[in-house]
Amino acid sequence: AVGATDDADLLASFSQFGTEQELTAPGVNNLSSYLVGQGQETSLTVDTDNGRELEAIALVFAGKTGKRGITAENVYAGFGTAAEFEAIDCTGKTAVISRGGTTFAAKTEAAMNAGCVAAVIHNHTPGNFAGTLGTATTSDGRKWIPVVSISLEDGLYLKQQIESRTTVTTLINTTGNLAIFSGTSMASPHAAGVAALVLGKNPSLSPDQVRQILRASSDDLGTPGWDPVFGYGRVNARRAVQGP
Repeated sequence: AVGATDDADLLASFSQFGTEQELTAPGVNNLSSYLVGQGQETSLTVDTDNGRELEAIALVFAGKTGKRGITAENVYAGFGTAAEFEAIDCTGKTAVISRGGTTFAAKTEAAMNAGCVAAVIHNHTPGNFAGTLGTATTSDGRKWIPVVSISLEDGLYLKQQIESRTTVTTLINTTGNLAIFSGTSMASPHAAGVAALVLGKNPSLSPDQVRQILRASSDDLGTPGWDPVFGYGRVNARRAVQGP
C-alpha cells in the first residue's frame, strides 16, 4: 500500500496505515490534470514585493476572475466577522482573513457586505488547506467573489506586509484544465511514476527488483527503518534513478 503525506512530510489524516504500508508519497493538495475546461487555474502574487507568488487554492464555489485577475490593495480583517469589517475600509479591496471562528462562507459574505472585491483566507495551522463555501451563492443569492486559501506562513507574511506599507496583490482564479486534489489516489501515481522512471533506466528489472529500489531509495520518515505509518519512507525519484 502507498500512504499519503503532506508538504510537511506528515501522514495525511485521511491516509491508511498499518502492516500493509510499504511506501508513502505526496497526496495532499496536488495540482492535477483535469477535464478540459472544467478545472481552474489559481494564483496570488504580491505586486508590491517584486511579484512574489504565494501558493493559493481557490475555495469550492469561489467566484472567477478574468485572465488578468483582480489587482487591489489588501486590508487585514482578523477572523472576518461583521464587527471587524465595520472597523476597516474594504471597499474595492482584497480582504486577508484568518481561518477559524466561523465558516468560510460567513467570512466571505461579511467581506462582500463590506465592499471587498476578493478575499484571501490564511490557515491557522502550518501549511495550506482546501476549503469550500458550501453553496453556489450567498445566503441572499449573490454570486461569490473570488476567494483563495493560503498557508499560515504566507498569511503572517502578508499581514506583516499590510501593517508595514500599502500592499497590493493580484488574484487570479480562472477556468482551466487543472484542479487541486487530495487522497491516496493522488499519492499512488507518484510511486507508480517513480517506478516507471526506474524501469525506463533499466527495463530488464523484475517487479520485485523495482519495489526493492523504491524501498531502498525512499526518504526514511518516522521510526528508523520500516514502520506502520510511513512504511519504508517517502518515495524519492532522484535517488531511485541514481541507484544501480
